[in-house]
Amino acid sequence: MDRTVQGLNLQAINFAEKGELSDAVACLNAALSIDSRNYHLWYNLGIIYRDFGYPELAYKALVAAYEIDPEDEAVLESLSLFCFDDDKLEEAYRYAYEAINSGRANFRIWNNLGVYLFSEEKYAAAAEAFENALGLYPCYYDALINLRDTYEKLCNSCGMEECIRKLKEYGFQ
Repeated sequence: MDRTVQGLNLQAINFAEKGELSDAVACLNAALSIDSRNYHLWYNLGIIYRDFGYPELAYKALVAAYEIDPEDEAVLESLSLFCFDDDKLEEAYRYAYEAINSGRANFRIWNNLGVYLFSEEKYAAAAEAFENALGLYPCYYDALINLRDTYEKLCNSCGMEECIRKLKEYGFQ
């Protein structure tokens, strides 16, 4: 067994892929005992806990990753989504905007922000967020669908038709 941080992290991922939660957690805890300031390890621990249905432990591990590296886009995106799924909308917005304001926002973060805004019926702002997502990745299916639905709420038939045209152009419908 590889007892390096990298080796233990890889073993944890392999155990998690096989559905072996306790072994995955044991590997990550061993790695964290070597390097407790490694935010990748905390992030992976959070994702593994999330995937296995332990939201409280997942949140704590993701927050630990965030406290070590508050600018990592994967950490910010995961925390934002986690908070949204847990009905902590204010926190979800905070993490999404932190990513956006740091310049680390990817197309998924913009799309997620649009979903949050849409859920609060802030359709114009949601459309802008989805448009930003598509500006970064023009053939992002989720954002195209979300923008189409948002344009429908805004009674923007031209915008809806453009989204439908792009979806067909990209082979999605």
